[in-house]
Amino acid sequence: MNTDWNSPQGDFDTAEKQGELLMLLSRQQVTVHTWDDPDFDYMEEQDLALVVQSPSGTEDLLIELCGEFSVFFEKWHGEYAATAEGYTQLHGKRLAGHGAVHRAARRRG
Repeated sequence: MNTDWNSPQGDFDTAEKQGELLMLLSRQQVTVHTWDDPDFDYMEEQDLALVVQSPSGTEDLLIELCGEFSVFFEKWHGEYAATAEGYTQLHGKRLAGHGAVHRAARRRG
């Protein structure tokens, strides 16, 4: 499991959800980053970051898959535990129909 001492601990590896999240965002332009990318050297070796390009040229959407699910868009930041419940909150509330994250990702579609 990916862990970070100051992040909520969970019951599954957030990287396991990368494929599912990429499928949900398949209509968007998404770039996957790892710890060896210069702008992401703060991450652990097993961590991933998904950057969803903004269709309007404004700030991109950032989803980090570390010891938790972290989502950043403009000044908004959400954190979801690496649990089934946390993933459901991220997926159900943010990527599947509500909130700033979904609207940002949906703009490209």
